[in-house]
Amino acid sequence: MSLFDGLDDHELRDLLDFYQVRTFYHDDVIYQEGDPSRSIFVILAGKVRLHSKQKAFSTILHEGKMFGEMGIVSHIKRTSSVEVIADNTSLLEIRKTDFNLLLGRYPRVSYILMRNIAATLSEIILKYDRKAAITARHQQNDIPQVNSITTLKNTLSGLIVINKSPFDDDHITHFRISHINNGSLFTADHSHRIKENQFISFEQAQLGLRFLPEDDSLETGSFHVEAAFSERRLKPGKLIAKAMINVVERTDKQ
Repeated sequence: MSLFDGLDDHELRDLLDFYQVRTFYHDDVIYQEGDPSRSIFVILAGKVRLHSKQKAFSTILHEGKMFGEMGIVSHIKRTSSVEVIADNTSLLEIRKTDFNLLLGRYPRVSYILMRNIAATLSEIILKYDRKAAITARHQQNDIPQVNSITTLKNTLSGLIVINKSPFDDDHITHFRISHINNGSLFTADHSHRIKENQFISFEQAQLGLRFLPEDDSLETGSFHVEAAFSERRLKPGKLIAKAMINVVERTDKQ
């Protein structure tokens, strides 16, 4: 949405005293993240790049788009940096002080501008919420795949196989095993006990692990699995899968 949507020609002429048009060139910086918010801008020609180190995003804005609108409606500092990426980029700028004068002199014009700003902010928030939801769903699935299992009391379990997440590639070569509760964990052939925070290879994980409950205990066993790039470097994000081992009493038939 344009800042001026809904204004007629007469109202647009009323704005002449309240804005200035400035020309910028490639690599010019309009403002930086953390700067005071003093103006709103509309791109008349050219394009700019918004980016934020803190929020880790970057986007390109073209002719007709506005930016810096939070500088009008709030007192917060700039939440992103803006740099010009095309020569002869023309920006219309309305300073906060001029906008406040406009509010008192032309109430209807001010109402329309604020409505358009609010609509733009709503669109930005909606896009952010959608992106956050997609990211959350991705993270829910971006964990190692490990099967839960049931075993008998005082009995070594069947194989608990560990796989990469659907999003992992060949860079994942190991898994870290931690938080082993209510029992002990062994390699598939029962020849080695898995220690707390031990890294196992992808090949070992594919062969499977076995769980031995504590003596005479029916407490549910569990352990955590995290993907790793090596025996020392975990995949970032604290993406943890939890394996559960249900322990049941032996019956006469068993």
